[in-house]
Amino acid sequence: MKYRIIFNGVVQGVGCRQVVRTVAKQMRLGGIARNLNDGTVEAYIEVVGEKVVDNFVAEIKKICQGTMIDIMKVTVYSEDEPGFLSSRPPADYEGFRVEH
Repeated sequence: MKYRIIFNGVVQGVGCRQVVRTVAKQMRLGGIARNLNDGTVEAYIEVVGEKVVDNFVAEIKKICQGTMIDIMKVTVYSEDEPGFLSSRPPADYEGFRVEH
């Protein structure tokens, strides 16, 4: 299943995308992370099981504690929800990359 995750708060210019990439690689997830014009960070990931998404978000929040990254809200859309296509899903989910 594919998911789109939006991180709101102080998330741009403070290393949030790199944390997302680190956690994704540790969990062996494919996808991308990118900054959006509205000040949020967006990630698309492909996982097996919704629990993996919960663990992914929880690990990112844990790593961000005590840093300049302040995640105030996280919104998750599965690929069958309208919000999934509100942006540009990656063409493939091979590996995990950060878009600039």
